[in-house]
Amino acid sequence: HVDHHKIHFDEEVDGNIYFGNDGGVYWKSGTASPKDRNFGYNITQFYGGAIHPEAGKNYYLAGSQDNNSLQMQGPTSPSEGVVVRGGDGMLCHIDQEDGKYQIVSSQNGNWSLSTNYGDTFSGGLGANGRWVCASDIDKETKIAYIQTGSGDLYRWRLSSGDEELIDVDGFNLSGGGDVATIFVDDNVSNRVYLGTYNGIVLRLDGANEGDVVASENIGSFTGSVSSVDVEYGNPDHILVTLSNYGVTSVYETTNGGDNWTAVGGNIPDMPVRWGIFSPVDPTQALLATEVGVWATELLDGSNTTWYPSQSDKGIPLTRVDQLRVRRSDNMVLAATYGRGLFTTDIFMDPVADMFIDRIGYLNAPLRFLGEQAINASSWAWDLGDGTTSSVENLTHSYGNIGTYPVSLTINDDLTKESDVKILPDRGLPYIPGTGNYGGDFESNTEQYGVFTVSGSSFSRGNSEIEGKNGVKSGANAFVLGIDEPYYQNGTHSMLYLPNFNMEDDGIYEFSFWSKFSLNNGYDGFRVEYSTDRGQSWEQLGSDDDENWYNFKNNNLEGAGWPQGASYFSGQRSSYKNFKLNISSLAGNKDVAFRFVFKASNSGNFRGLAIDDVEISKFEGELLTKLLSFSGEFTDPTEITLSWLTQPEYFCQRFEVERSYNGFDFEEIETIYAEGGTSSEMHSYDMVTLGQRQLQFFRLKVISENAAEDYNYEFYSPTIVMRRKLEGTEVSLVFPNPIEDQIFLTFTDILDGEASYELFAANGQLVLKGVIAEGSPTGIIDVPASLAPGVYVLSVETATGNEQSFKLLKN
Repeated sequence: HVDHHKIHFDEEVDGNIYFGNDGGVYWKSGTASPKDRNFGYNITQFYGGAIHPEAGKNYYLAGSQDNNSLQMQGPTSPSEGVVVRGGDGMLCHIDQEDGKYQIVSSQNGNWSLSTNYGDTFSGGLGANGRWVCASDIDKETKIAYIQTGSGDLYRWRLSSGDEELIDVDGFNLSGGGDVATIFVDDNVSNRVYLGTYNGIVLRLDGANEGDVVASENIGSFTGSVSSVDVEYGNPDHILVTLSNYGVTSVYETTNGGDNWTAVGGNIPDMPVRWGIFSPVDPTQALLATEVGVWATELLDGSNTTWYPSQSDKGIPLTRVDQLRVRRSDNMVLAATYGRGLFTTDIFMDPVADMFIDRIGYLNAPLRFLGEQAINASSWAWDLGDGTTSSVENLTHSYGNIGTYPVSLTINDDLTKESDVKILPDRGLPYIPGTGNYGGDFESNTEQYGVFTVSGSSFSRGNSEIEGKNGVKSGANAFVLGIDEPYYQNGTHSMLYLPNFNMEDDGIYEFSFWSKFSLNNGYDGFRVEYSTDRGQSWEQLGSDDDENWYNFKNNNLEGAGWPQGASYFSGQRSSYKNFKLNISSLAGNKDVAFRFVFKASNSGNFRGLAIDDVEISKFEGELLTKLLSFSGEFTDPTEITLSWLTQPEYFCQRFEVERSYNGFDFEEIETIYAEGGTSSEMHSYDMVTLGQRQLQFFRLKVISENAAEDYNYEFYSPTIVMRRKLEGTEVSLVFPNPIEDQIFLTFTDILDGEASYELFAANGQLVLKGVIAEGSPTGIIDVPASLAPGVYVLSVETATGNEQSFKLLKN
């Protein structure tokens, strides 16, 4: 975020940092990306919002202080905001005919335009306006009327992009009396109302044409006009609000402005920032004020009684800047300056609706939310297993797998139906040949389920459409939009797998085969896991993992996945196998997996197919094992060391050590492990100088896991690197004079035992023995009784090479 106010380092947990900024609270741990920690903490300051004209559609635009202009949409509730214009978000509008034209603004009247239903926004008009630039759209002519400091008014033709300055006849609206609010009257074509900062309300007829537009002053008030509203269906009934202290804040006229009546009634002395007539009863109204939304049951002059929001229900008592009505279903949107966006369905007709967790696991609580229903006064649930309830929202779990029909009846006569599928528990490994394996999607259909939130759905079968056709094995895969030439924009579909027991320590791997044709970056799918039977889900792996995700959304706006997410995207014309080590999940009794696909709102692409999901479990000893360690001269002065491992279990690193005598080693380089915990074979190599005739190398293999208090270290056998040397013989004998031990360095690994004899100066044999094969070194223990003097050490290798060395004993 660009506006930070507080950075706090956690004194108890090393690496944890908390950030406080105009976007709320964020948390960062170690090298991970910062994560939003604002769930339930709603402090966004909105200047205005806009609502899509389609009844029931959850699509909104909103302009927020320090947090951009945002687009929010979702099938049942709005998603996280997608930035469609940067800076301080201000007023925004959606064409109320069909939503094709949409505009958003930043400070001082800088506007962006979408002509494709919000799929993309591009630069539009620089109006040289106020900090919050007054504006409105005429849905009939597709003209946006916008306040400007460059003249009286801007007329922006959205269909053509033409920009025209208007001279409002008889008024100078570019000075201190410039436009504070604009309202387009749907009752009379091309009629626009302007409210000014010096309390004047002007009515413009024929505002769509001409450089000069005639105006009529229909009201003069004390204060700044903050809003104008006209009753839908009655052009003479007008409501005006003013946003000042010490003034009458609300006025009403029923005769087009010939006479005005103050209807502020009991409103406290505070700014009123917006007002609207009730969408179902024009004798009632709502006000956006400095302390929440106030409502009246009857506009009755000075006797008008206004009621604030209830403290335990609805919008908080905070500043509200704007109210908007959707005529198709009478939903009302409120933009608060400090507590986000709110909607109310109080004026809407009752509709039976619900949200339920469509896929679940044995004995895990699922949500059944009747709050999705509109204007319900009673709820009657039937959960399909004999359980009924009359509460609005509840949780329920099922003790047996299967599909259960669910219904909700509201107000005794409106019913919504759906179903819930409960998936089984499974052991591991989950591979072909094991009991009840269903990852090939050929049988055991009780093991998987699909929940589609919006758009196209995963279906089991074999598509004939190029880009997602065919299977990896058998006759079935899971295909997105199996019979659709292109998946739908805004698709959100999920394919669920069983709940697996990973309680045993071990090496586990998740794999599947897939092909896909997706809008690169904007659309994609990923694998998610849950360790609490589906109550919460996390991304499995990242784009840093080899042979896994191929895309990370670093700064792509308008994508189906939020910034920071990793996923599969782009094109894959044939089936490819994707694998990920999931041993970090070992120790969890419950681990469930699902595939999640999300699409943006633009483009035409085929889809994807998934087949042959497997989860393997390594059955061998859980230790890092070194399969080989060798070296070769790859250049006259260069040695390449190579080694193989299989498996790796918490393997962290390899310390490469070198010696010139076979005994005294020093570390020359650290190589970090690739597998960590993996049943796969991993290969390593490194290059070092090789100028000497004789060098010795070994590996120290280090496996550790602090969380598990696990540590295992071992050395590889020593290897010998030599040049211009033949056979096997002693290269060094030390120390001399000898002490309690004699150390022998050979020019190669002993292939067979070497024998030795130690003679005194008079020829007497005082010591003999053998040095074991398989090492390039040997140690001879010297008896403590050996007298000082001169000795001769004779050494003979298994190949018959005999050498003698003169030694001194002090």
